[in-house]
Amino acid sequence: MKEFLIVYYNSAEAVAAMQTATPEQKMEGMKHWLAWKAQNEAHIVNFGAPVQPGEITQTANEWQDSAKEISGFSIIKGESLDAVKVMLKNHPHLQSGARASISVHPFIPMS
Repeated sequence: MKEFLIVYYNSAEAVAAMQTATPEQKMEGMKHWLAWKAQNEAHIVNFGAPVQPGEITQTANEWQDSAKEISGFSIIKGESLDAVKVMLKNHPHLQSGARASISVHPFIPMS
């Protein structure tokens, strides 16, 4: 099976709301993610984690706030890109808001 990097995107407002959510709100939001995880457990290499806004550079010396609205990642395995897209069809992240989106990136074998 091939491995794929799944990148979750959301608005800066949604990421900020997640950071200030109460523990109860976080657990409520995670219920759907954990159900998706249980359904796809055999394909999950790394369930991943949410990420905070980061910084970006093109010169290694001049860092600035990144405008990329990456909110998390996962690594999953599947027979093909199409098979992975089927797994992501009902992903709970896509229900989290109008600006929520997912990208899928196949890893390139190095040997």
